[in-house]
Amino acid sequence: PLFALHLRSRMRPSPKEGRVRYVDKCKNSARTLASRRALLIGALAQPLLVTRDTLPHAAALAAAAPAPLRDVNSLRDVVQSTLAVADDGRTPLELALRPSYSIETRDVLYPEWFVGRWKVKSTLCQVLAPAGDFFFSPGRNGTAALRRARLEMSAPPLEYECRWRREPDGSVVVDRGYNVASISKAALGARAVQDVAEDGADHVTLVIAPGGAPKGLLYRCDLRVVARHSEATGEATCAAASARCRFDCAETVRQTITVVPGEAVSVGTQPPAVKEVETICLYESRPDGSINGYQRTSTFLVPDAAYTAESPLVEQQAARMLRARDGRMVATDVRTYMLEYTRA
Repeated sequence: PLFALHLRSRMRPSPKEGRVRYVDKCKNSARTLASRRALLIGALAQPLLVTRDTLPHAAALAAAAPAPLRDVNSLRDVVQSTLAVADDGRTPLELALRPSYSIETRDVLYPEWFVGRWKVKSTLCQVLAPAGDFFFSPGRNGTAALRRARLEMSAPPLEYECRWRREPDGSVVVDRGYNVASISKAALGARAVQDVAEDGADHVTLVIAPGGAPKGLLYRCDLRVVARHSEATGEATCAAASARCRFDCAETVRQTITVVPGEAVSVGTQPPAVKEVETICLYESRPDGSINGYQRTSTFLVPDAAYTAESPLVEQQAARMLRARDGRMVATDVRTYMLEYTRA
C-alpha cells in the first residue's frame, strides 16, 4: 500500500464533504483510455532531452514563504485540502512541500482490523503539477506528460492483492515484499517481477521485466524508506463491529531505478532514475468488514550530489530550482487515488 513506483496528494472540506468531492472526481472523468503499461514502460525507457526554458512558476514557488499546514495539521487535512484543488488550478505551496518528519517508528504499526489478505481496487482521481507543466517531467515535454497522466483517470481501476501480517510480538505490519510484487504484476504484467527481496521494514528491491518492453531488458528497483509517520487516534481501535474506524499513515521512499546489465539486450550506459515519493494513506473501515482508503502520492526530485552526480544536467538543474525558502523540495507530481479493500 505504501509503494509508489507510479504503477501507478485553500478551503478544507469536512470529512464528509471530502468523501463526496473525491467520489465526484472519480465518476465525472470522461477522458480517452490510456494504457498504464505503455505509459510506465515509456517513463522507464525514454531518454531525457536537455532543453532551456523560462521558469516563472518555479521562481514563484521558491520565493513563496512556506505555510505551516504540513507541520501542524493532520495527514487527513492534507489529503482533503489537496482534493479541493482543481486539476487546472494552482496548488498551494504548503500542499507540495517535502515532509519534515523522519523515520519515527521501526515500522507502521496497524490496528487489528487490517490483519489478513485483501483484494484492492485503486482508482486514479486527480493529477496535479505543483511546480508547473515543465517540471512535471523535466527534460521532456511536460505538458504532454501531464496530459497522458490525466488520461489514466478514465482507465479501469488497477486491481491487485495485498496483505498485512502479525509479527511474533503481536504487532500488525504490512507484508511489503508481497505487496510490492503484487502491485508490480498488476501494473506491468503477470510475469513482470523476476525477483523481490525484503531487507527489513526499510528496504525492498525487485527486478522487473515490464510486459511489452524489449525482450531481455530488466530494471532493478531499489526502494528505501527515508521517512515514516502515522497518526493513530482513538478511532483506530474500535470496540463495536459496526463502528467506522480510521487509521492514517505516511512514508517517503527513495526510489532508484537502474538498467540491469546483461547479454540479452544491448543498451547504452544510462544514469539511475532517482526520485523520492511520499505516500499518504487514509483508511476507514466499514460495517461490512471492507475498508475504503484515500491515497496521495507526491514525487520529488533528489538534489543530493551522491545520488544525482550522473543524472542528466536538466534534472540536476531542476532539483536545485525546486526548493522553497525553507530549503524543502517542492513536488513535481501529485496524484490522488481512491482505494477499496475487500476480504480475499
